[in-house]
Amino acid sequence: MGTSIRAGLMQGRILDVRNLSPTDEESWRDLAGRAVEPNPFFEPDCIIPAAVHQTFGDEIQLVVAGYDDRFFACMPIRHVTRWRQLPYRIVTSQVRRMTYLGTPLVDPDQGADAVAAMLSVLAEQRRVGGSRVLALQELTDGRVAALFRAAASELGLSLVVFESFERGFLGRHDPPGYKQAHSPRTLRIFRASSGTWVRSSGGSWR
Repeated sequence: MGTSIRAGLMQGRILDVRNLSPTDEESWRDLAGRAVEPNPFFEPDCIIPAAVHQTFGDEIQLVVAGYDDRFFACMPIRHVTRWRQLPYRIVTSQVRRMTYLGTPLVDPDQGADAVAAMLSVLAEQRRVGGSRVLALQELTDGRVAALFRAAASELGLSLVVFESFERGFLGRHDPPGYKQAHSPRTLRIFRASSGTWVRSSGGSWR
């Protein structure tokens, strides 16, 4: 069961993750594979176990937008009565104990309509649930964030950046640059090593 509303031709729905149908789960996985900004923390293999095993797992919902059985955007949500020490009813995208990346899954082609449909169904739900604030946590500043800004403006919803920070990332050279940082002898040792180091009874490493 879930709440639904139409925005243009795109339909927004709110689903119970614990009671997700096999068809909806497959649509979720399909969207994860083509999302414009991949996020493994919002994929079924991460969110469904959280809904099953966390103490508040029965509160986790999935807001989706799509045509028929095909998803074009989705994100997990949870209604809370306190957020960041603020005693106020809020809908948050943090549904796991730790949120390392909170960018919703959005289709690269139909993303604008899909994001607008998700915000529309959440705006409609607030009349019933009383939660008038949506907190999108750990949302990276990229294409998806731009779609949310545009949709909020189009729907007349206020948008406030509560907190902003830079996060580090690992960049890899192609080909790898570590070979230039080590001597030929060190590289030979790396190649000869099995990668497993065992401490002997005498205290030395081999």
